[in-house]
Amino acid sequence: MISRFKLLPLIALGIISVKVSSAQNMAAVNSMLNRQFMNSMMDRNLRMSMFGLNYYKNYNPKFDFVVTDSLGMVQNVRSKINIDTALHKYYLEYEDKNLPKSDPNRKVKIYPKETISISRKDGYSGKMLNGMATDSCWLFKVIDGPITAYAFLAESPDSFDETTIVGIQKGENMPILPFRPENLKLMIADDKEATEQFKSKKYYKALKKYNKNKQQAITSK
Repeated sequence: MISRFKLLPLIALGIISVKVSSAQNMAAVNSMLNRQFMNSMMDRNLRMSMFGLNYYKNYNPKFDFVVTDSLGMVQNVRSKINIDTALHKYYLEYEDKNLPKSDPNRKVKIYPKETISISRKDGYSGKMLNGMATDSCWLFKVIDGPITAYAFLAESPDSFDETTIVGIQKGENMPILPFRPENLKLMIADDKEATEQFKSKKYYKALKKYNKNKQQAITSK
């Protein structure tokens, strides 16, 4: 049986730490990202031929985003989160209605690296969902616990699709790592029940089991 973990979106293998400190490190990370993206594309095409195109269509409607750009300026943009397959990055898009329809610059794209963050109001809880900008996408926290999980779509933590998880983080001050088996395995190594789920390639369940057990241990003290 093919694990859903391996069916993560194209960007899943490209999540980088939001705290890359030097231009040299950034260049190395971006080079790795491009290689991983191409490998992911090949894997995605194979999965699509096996399961059909609709298998990959995540719920991705338009939302009213509050966008804070890299200079700290704020604007409201209504858009879904699109993917640029040429640049291997996600982006928002809106129309600048101050320009004529014939102007090729009327459609404006906003990429993560041009922003500090984007956010939207959650219709379920009324809270703001904040997306941290990385070089390739925005990271939205969908699981808050001993292991925090981030998705590339601005979904509610109460109703998100597990296949949109792209990053995991153990500890508030630790880097965000790609949601990959080798990273998850190290994070849950001290939990026998979670490790059993992992061995069955139930990676999302392993993550949830780990968080549940750790939180129960804390509350029982």
